[in-house]
Amino acid sequence: MARTLESAAFSTSCGRAVRAVAPVFRTGWVRYDGGLRMWTGPFAMAGINTRVVRRSNALQGWAYGRRFRYREVTGFGAGPAAPAS
Repeated sequence: MARTLESAAFSTSCGRAVRAVAPVFRTGWVRYDGGLRMWTGPFAMAGINTRVVRRSNALQGWAYGRRFRYREVTGFGAGPAAPAS
């Protein structure tokens, strides 16, 4: 489980264009995503779900394209107490 959370927390496979425009503030595993305008953190099933989505894309003849990126996070809201939750 620690490996899954680690890969989810540091995955940068999606949202690079958003990050280039919107600031991202990191505080450990939880970070503020300016594109989403909320605090996000690792999702426990992200490591498994990401593999399933990428494999499904490949099995469907690259329906989403070969450069398809997928990332999954949990939203904690936008309030000041959100990073502590």
